[in-house]
Amino acid sequence: MNATTASAKVAAGVIVGVDLAKSVFQLAVADGSWRVVEQQRLTRLQFERWFSNRAVDLVVIEACGSAHHWARWPTGLRIEVRLLPAAYIRAYVKRNKTDAADACALLEAARCAEIVPVRIKSVEQQGLQAMHRTRSLWMATRTSRINAVSAVSSASSSPTAAASGSSRSPAYSPILIRQCRC
Repeated sequence: MNATTASAKVAAGVIVGVDLAKSVFQLAVADGSWRVVEQQRLTRLQFERWFSNRAVDLVVIEACGSAHHWARWPTGLRIEVRLLPAAYIRAYVKRNKTDAADACALLEAARCAEIVPVRIKSVEQQGLQAMHRTRSLWMATRTSRINAVSAVSSASSSPTAAASGSSRSPAYSPILIRQCRC
């Protein structure tokens, strides 16, 4: 599939590039020939109302943490949504990095058939991914804490502890180990 066939799929309709932010969304609306005809900056409530008043065929969003939530919402309205990987969007920004430039860059990137869209995750998939990431971070900090206890123990060893074959000082080790036990 080349760029012309990718754009031909939605040639008759309205395409919207959405740059997500915490409280406002920047929209770049393109016609069937991929020309930007309108740009708007909307709040969350205005964003939801905007789609109920328009006939939109395709919504293009940069993949990020909240993008999956906002991609599920138009999908419920039977609007096709494509999440594009953030790493590929930067190449399409023409001038300074602004929300408006990012929204236009999303439209440009959507025309490229070589960019494979990110699958939209369900709420359950996002929850499972968050749990795995949290566990991974916890394991990394656990290893760090164990290494810190080991370093303190070996650095504070007394000559009597070294003579007895123990690398830990009896005065520090039990207290530190009890506090770090998880």
